[in-house]
Amino acid sequence: MAVYRKGSVSEMSGWTIAIVYGIAVSIILFGIVNGLWGLLGKSQIDNTSYNSFVDVYNSISRLSEGGGENSNIPIELKDDFAVVGFSKDSSRVTCSSTPIIKPDNCDGACLCICEVIAEESMCLTERAKCLNYGSSDIDFEGGCNIVLGTGNFNYVRVANHDGKISINDPIA
Repeated sequence: MAVYRKGSVSEMSGWTIAIVYGIAVSIILFGIVNGLWGLLGKSQIDNTSYNSFVDVYNSISRLSEGGGENSNIPIELKDDFAVVGFSKDSSRVTCSSTPIIKPDNCDGACLCICEVIAEESMCLTERAKCLNYGSSDIDFEGGCNIVLGTGNFNYVRVANHDGKISINDPIA
């Protein structure tokens, strides 16, 4: 029991201290978990966007092997992703004033799904993933083989031009 004297401060009860301590710990843990969740979530590509990327990759493989025709491939990419085709001999793709640097893990021609940022390093972020065509005869035509995600269902045109593949922005 607390004794009150002139000039003394009353002490908090044990339960009050436990409640205040519990609330403080809960707030700190919530902040840590929320921060980690945000970091982990941003490092991932959603399944729908990744599956669309793989469909384009496979369509290009079939087309170059003679097992397919020029076609419109259905895709659904979130608007913060783009599919980028890098040719064998190029170190970058240039579609506008900002070139996009080819990742070091691209061996020959490759197709990447990249985070859309207004920098030449958009395919060098942790969120970017690339699939190589390795030593196959696949190569991309021209300097601009990029398809930007729209967040909606769309199509991408995959075409073979005398042995060189092109991918174009989605067709409405």
